[in-house]
Amino acid sequence: MIDSSRWCAIVNHTLLHQCEHCGEEFNQAAWQSGPGEWRAHAGHPTIRGFQISALASPLISWSTIVEEFKVANRLAAEGDPSQLKAFVNTRLAEPYVEAEARMSEEELLVRREEYQAEIPDGVLILLAALDTQDDRLQYLVTGNGKGREMWLIETGAIWGALATDAVPCTKKSMSAS
Repeated sequence: MIDSSRWCAIVNHTLLHQCEHCGEEFNQAAWQSGPGEWRAHAGHPTIRGFQISALASPLISWSTIVEEFKVANRLAAEGDPSQLKAFVNTRLAEPYVEAEARMSEEELLVRREEYQAEIPDGVLILLAALDTQDDRLQYLVTGNGKGREMWLIETGAIWGALATDAVPCTKKSMSAS
């Protein structure tokens, strides 16, 4: 989710934009009709690129932009970030950056499980990969340690046609370890 104060200084209930330098507030018409200037941020003298948000467009109102943001932000909070991604990309002209999930050491230790395989002492984490084929699920488990050291822990196949046996195949893959 994105906090509205991060992408602009528009106060939702008044729809005023606050100047980041002097603190004065402007409505959309005043802000867009005021004197403006383009300031280059990159140091490359021969290549020019332009990035400008929809806030500068006279073709869409700030109230519409704020409403779009509220809907997109609500949907993202409910687990569907697709409209928020589109909003950030198309209305703000910025790349969408996923929020990183962070987990404490204690939370990670609580989630650990016993793995019924011989694990070398240097293994710090197990990684599993699953490849779907027409007639099977092919899996690989590796142990990874310091200095990019890697051990093959287990490899195998779970047989069944994915198109017709998807549920049994999936259940088998969950219990393969």
